[in-house]
Amino acid sequence: MDAEQRKANSRTVKKAVVVVIGMFAFGFALIPLYNVICEKLGINGQTEQVSKAVAAKVKPDLQRSITVKFYSHVNSGLNWEFEPAVDQVSVHPGKLTRVEYIATNRTGAETVGRATFRISPPEAARFFKKSECFCFTQQKLKGGQRRRMPLVFYIDPKISKRIDSIILSYSFQNAAQYAKK
Repeated sequence: MDAEQRKANSRTVKKAVVVVIGMFAFGFALIPLYNVICEKLGINGQTEQVSKAVAAKVKPDLQRSITVKFYSHVNSGLNWEFEPAVDQVSVHPGKLTRVEYIATNRTGAETVGRATFRISPPEAARFFKKSECFCFTQQKLKGGQRRRMPLVFYIDPKISKRIDSIILSYSFQNAAQYAKK
């Protein structure tokens, strides 16, 4: 093999290494990029967190109501009971609403749970605004402890008039197991 051929092969290998590193970096960047896009566009069940001051400035649309249904689930790695205090509420878009979920640690040891959520229909997610939610932070419960956890939200009055029902579903999992994923 002559020197010219070795130079060409070396350039090709260097280019291939750069492409592989770029692909690897792009793969890692996709997850946070995906989350930011979903949050901003309100797709894939992501909602926006707003301050209470912002929520207080929203003018309610008292001419219409939307039913919000609440569901709960606990993954098998977390020995908790978890349920909404009410199954559903009827709300006026723009009106700040408070509901609670109740969690009980059924073990004798302290455990930490993390809540994730989904909203259906997905197009309603970008109009569902939370000012307070247990899902914003991990929840630590002592063995046998029971806690009422608030959810304060409003639905942006700009939501489509054809949406008259929203499902909000929370799932709790063991925070230690969640971190391993």
